[in-house]
Amino acid sequence: MNENLPNHSVSLLIVFLRQSDIEMLRSPDFGRFLHPGVLLKLWTLNGTILRIKHTDNQRSQFAQDSALWSSVSCVLGPSEEKMTIVFPNLPYSYSALEPYMDTLTMNLHHAQHHQTYVHSLKTFLETEQNGELKDKDIVKIVQNAKAEKIRNNGGGHYNHCLFWLWLAPPGTANTAPYGNLSARIDADFGSLDAMMTQFNAAAATRFGSGWAWLGVGSNGKLGITSTPNQDNPLMPDVDEPMIPILGLDVWEHSYFLKYQNRRPEYIHAFWKLVNWDQVVYCYDEHASKQKPVPVEMTDMPSGKSVAGK
Repeated sequence: MNENLPNHSVSLLIVFLRQSDIEMLRSPDFGRFLHPGVLLKLWTLNGTILRIKHTDNQRSQFAQDSALWSSVSCVLGPSEEKMTIVFPNLPYSYSALEPYMDTLTMNLHHAQHHQTYVHSLKTFLETEQNGELKDKDIVKIVQNAKAEKIRNNGGGHYNHCLFWLWLAPPGTANTAPYGNLSARIDADFGSLDAMMTQFNAAAATRFGSGWAWLGVGSNGKLGITSTPNQDNPLMPDVDEPMIPILGLDVWEHSYFLKYQNRRPEYIHAFWKLVNWDQVVYCYDEHASKQKPVPVEMTDMPSGKSVAGK
């Protein structure tokens, strides 16, 4: 990075690329390593990208092109500035997950349900008497979530930020785990199929509303659990604490318009959309090191939404 730049003004972003970004970014300089689902590091100053670096640490390029800001839809990890709770854009259109998740459900799920969690969480944090969580990032909020409103709305926000990133339009991401995560799954479950069977059972048998999770326990091993409502395995007083690397929302609003009461059918369809590149990233860079995934998704500076009709 240019040492002459004022450090307090430079932010580090880790960006998840959408399919629509690929052609725009294609160039002799850095186009060869771009593919849907890739994670890039961007150093930015006042909306201008200064440096682009592939997360495999093998290539690095510099750019002075503010138009590249349109590729920023989801930001993983805290920047150098204080983070705030914001309602996120999606890294794909509402229709991009068809036919497995329908357009109307995605619209309502994201623009109505998730937005409500964000609004309610911000309202609660602004009005809580002791103000202990007001300036905390969402991971700290979730880890200290004891009040029901924090569990419901803080969990609802964090869970969904992760959920959107764990999904990818069909054909745009790896369809199976690889590397260290693949080996860990084989060691802890026997096979990918065995893990999926156990995960499916957790999702199908969660009574009422809740989530099914794949995560890393304090012993470093993978495990599967489910939680009620918007509880997250990072929260206090959950049955099986773990750092989640994959989760499935089994609230009825996630699937009822398309699947009605056929939850197992929805669970089966979920595996067609899992973004294993993101899951591997969450495991390799965070959970395997006993660090929660620090996810914060922001609106783009231009105000342009990537959520299509």
